[in-house]
Amino acid sequence: MRDQKIRGAIGLCARAGKLACGDFAVKRSVQMGTAWLVLIDERAAEGTRKRLQYLCGTCGVPYRELPASVEAAVYAGKSNCLLFAVQ
Repeated sequence: MRDQKIRGAIGLCARAGKLACGDFAVKRSVQMGTAWLVLIDERAAEGTRKRLQYLCGTCGVPYRELPASVEAAVYAGKSNCLLFAVQ
């Protein structure tokens, strides 16, 4: 049930155009102050995860890790994306 709600929210944000996908877009969104929440797939590399957690901590943006079962990339319409920022 929880996974379905996360999938629905990610799909809704993607359709509304309020979802940044990928490393560069998420990093830029956090630095510019337009990100409200960062979602990191648990399959992301450890270095990437730590770097984004540090960036979110310094910029004051909350972040959450998504379990692999959510398959967020499919619901966002991106095939290989592991990082998302809700704007």
